[in-house]
Amino acid sequence: MGTKPAAYGSPACVRVFGSGLLDDPHRRRQGIAADIEHVQLGVADWNTRVIDEFHAKRGIGVGAWGDNLLLLTTRGAKTGQVRTTPVVYHRAGERYVIAASKGGAPTHPGWYHNLVKHREAEIEVGTEKFKVRATPIPKGPERDRLYEAHGNVYAGFRDYPKKTKRVIPVVVLERIP
Repeated sequence: MGTKPAAYGSPACVRVFGSGLLDDPHRRRQGIAADIEHVQLGVADWNTRVIDEFHAKRGIGVGAWGDNLLLLTTRGAKTGQVRTTPVVYHRAGERYVIAASKGGAPTHPGWYHNLVKHREAEIEVGTEKFKVRATPIPKGPERDRLYEAHGNVYAGFRDYPKKTKRVIPVVVLERIP
């Protein structure tokens, strides 16, 4: 299966940027954009592998997330391009709740900006695919309650706020007819 590429903000990603790779004159001419592109391509490859596993397993028992992974398809806020991203979720009644954690990185993930601009999206849960309306909740008591519940489903989310100065927003996804 190969190794998992470095996610933004992870120790492996920091090693890429702080590794002295830019000491090479060829790399210096290319600038840091080459390293950023490398990390972005790695994340895209990782997403593709997770999406493939999701489809192969019909959305059940996917990686470390088990049955709590959905595929979120959004339209780019700037580019208009359609992109699909695997995202951990929990249920709150009929609603699906996701957190814009980006592993505790200092910035929100692209899909969050996409949902702020384009509130309609599509999700796949298990073998079901349907349209949803997104309600971003950037702060406040409802956000706090939903984020805590998210951490109860997947404990790793409890550590992400310690890694960043930003408040990690949650997004509620509701099925639309």
